[in-house]
Amino acid sequence: MVAAGNSNRNAKDYAPVNTKGVIGVSAVDQELNRAAFSNFVSDIPMGIAAPGVGVYSTMPGDKYAALSGTSMATPYVAGLLGMMKSLRPSLTTSEAYDLLKKTGKETKSTDLTGYFIQPKAVIESLSRN
Repeated sequence: MVAAGNSNRNAKDYAPVNTKGVIGVSAVDQELNRAAFSNFVSDIPMGIAAPGVGVYSTMPGDKYAALSGTSMATPYVAGLLGMMKSLRPSLTTSEAYDLLKKTGKETKSTDLTGYFIQPKAVIESLSRN
């Protein structure tokens, strides 16, 4: 999976998110609006959304700051995919995407962002099967 990019444009025009077989991660805010900077993933085969606005992060000098970007959203999906693979090691990328989409929540512009990840729902789904 890769970040969709922060140019407020169509992600299909940017590498590596336009690479076949990858999940593209868009950023949404706390109210599930597409972040104004986030590229939209409507024209890539596997687009998903995660928190990407005001994400608390570590900074040099023993400090913290709230940062925004699709690079802040992507680690949420990376961690979740790691948990998914630990429960089902044979899980393919497309199967993982299908589960993220099926268990995901609509955003205020799902057609542009993809479904918003729901970690509890996807882990419960994998645990049942």
